[in-house]
Amino acid sequence: MALSLFQRPGRSRVPHPAIPLPMIRIIHEAVVQAWELIRTDPPPGFNLTVAPEDEVTLVLHNTLVNRVQYTKSVPGFTPELFRVSREPKVYSFDARSLDKMPDLFFHLISDRTVAFPDLDGLYAECKPIDADHGVGVHYRDRGLWRFVTGDYAWSMREGMMIGYAVSGYRLPSGLSGALVAGNRPTRMPLISGPIPTPRASATTYSQLPHVTTHSRNFLYQGTGKAAPEITIHHLWLIRK
Repeated sequence: MALSLFQRPGRSRVPHPAIPLPMIRIIHEAVVQAWELIRTDPPPGFNLTVAPEDEVTLVLHNTLVNRVQYTKSVPGFTPELFRVSREPKVYSFDARSLDKMPDLFFHLISDRTVAFPDLDGLYAECKPIDADHGVGVHYRDRGLWRFVTGDYAWSMREGMMIGYAVSGYRLPSGLSGALVAGNRPTRMPLISGPIPTPRASATTYSQLPHVTTHSRNFLYQGTGKAAPEITIHHLWLIRK
């Protein structure tokens, strides 16, 4: 029997209310600013061109917290509103797996009336996008798929995919091709997108963010209700 974990008494059931789009835009801006710092003023000894995925994500997290959040250089991206973790251990929708580790978790520090305050926030999975890490098998099947199956963000209505994209890999064309190829009932159910994120823009160091919407294939424990669709925000950073 799967473990049944307690919800906060008197709170609404899952899924949690949607994260307001202005808050997601704040996270977008913070990530892009951190990436600009990594590109223009990297830590000593760090070479973005050849660094492996885990090292890039570690430096991204370090820069987000120490050089962006605590300097308050992005309005709204403050320790009072967000706690940013790298690879926190979270559990799947049915608690059969207790050590799922999304690359980044932007925990919301708020008084939102949610069922699971410890799980309330934006989950982000980070993937390199290059000749050795294709958008299909790597980004889609080893990243995006985890949101569909309830490994990540099962309590939420949205998630984020962050791509470290080298030259030649572009949104939305690269993502569209991978989603069409993987759009099978048992693989990657696509409802809509990719479409541009409202009020977002490309920068020197990031492509124009896009969103996709996907149906999910699991039932919530306790209620037996099907999980609703999930919106995924795709932010592709320009690696070189």
